[in-house]
Amino acid sequence: MDNFPRNNLTAKVLALIFAIILWVYVMNEQNPPIETNFQIPLEIRNVAAGYVVKDGTENVRIKVRGPRSVVAAATVQEVKAYLDLGGVSEGRQTVKIQAVVPNGLDIIEITPDKITFYIDKIVSRQIPIEITFSGTSVDGANIGKAFPGANQVTIEGPRTSVDTVDRVVANIDLTGKTGDFSAEIPLVALSREGKEVEGLKINPTKIGVTTSLLKGPNRKLVDIRTLVTGQLPNGFVLKSITTEPNKVEIYGEPKTLEQLEYVYTEPIVLTGIEKETQKELKLQLKSGLTAAKNSISAHISVEKKPQ
Repeated sequence: MDNFPRNNLTAKVLALIFAIILWVYVMNEQNPPIETNFQIPLEIRNVAAGYVVKDGTENVRIKVRGPRSVVAAATVQEVKAYLDLGGVSEGRQTVKIQAVVPNGLDIIEITPDKITFYIDKIVSRQIPIEITFSGTSVDGANIGKAFPGANQVTIEGPRTSVDTVDRVVANIDLTGKTGDFSAEIPLVALSREGKEVEGLKINPTKIGVTTSLLKGPNRKLVDIRTLVTGQLPNGFVLKSITTEPNKVEIYGEPKTLEQLEYVYTEPIVLTGIEKETQKELKLQLKSGLTAAKNSISAHISVEKKPQ
């Protein structure tokens, strides 16, 4: 009689073990572990105020493994991939991607597992407005004067983009115009190469410009001359300076144009130039004169002195 309870307990333990083994077997047969991939957008977290991330990857692939029922129930919204940028400083950085998946799933692989990007500070800068002209007015009327409603604007954006801005242009289309007219002209930020710099805020985005058109011969094609300042490094001599274009059309009062034979560019600073160099230069115009093109490209050629 004393052995009966003990034998009964042993049987119960064996039955429990058998049940567990059977449950694991059934689960593996009926709900086996499987793998799947989620393609999800990468989140950026904890970016310091006044900074922005550039050149980042937009999507991440996360490979997970788990019971078929859990995998089937998981949604894209429940899977997260993110960069934690708390404490990350300005410049080019490489940071490991982190991920969150539903309970019951294991992360097998994250592709890419880390990302190199550029974190840029948001800065602002004031810059003068340059007025340019395009198109042909009615009856060949010429530009007398152009009066912009503002002389400068504020540009704001990532430091690397703001630093590439050479000028902000308001281009006035003369097509079909006659006499005096006013228009709201959109502003465009351009690099030294004349390409639009995108991703910036320009304040204001437009300016009002009043333009006076006159009939008669009040335009003149004149030469462009360059000015230089500074000294080339030791051992180098200036070979040549050429401009593109080498002439520019100037608009203004006939009496003023009659005495005008050439216009100067802003000075070229020679200091530090040791190789072929291209520079964008603004024209220096007297009051009351305007130009069809307010800046030109100058090619500076230097060479080493003979030994």
